[in-house]
Amino acid sequence: MRWVRLCDLPKLKLASGMEYMIRLFLEDEVSEHYLWCEDGAWGNMLK
Repeated sequence: MRWVRLCDLPKLKLASGMEYMIRLFLEDEVSEHYLWCEDGAWGNMLK
């Protein structure tokens, strides 16, 4: 597993069309967000 900072996401060179999962730790809650990268742009798919 690789941990990255949210602010670094736009700089990462990740394969287009792949799905990545990030976890946001907000106080005591953990929310999971599934991100997809297409043509160098990030989109957010909440599941």
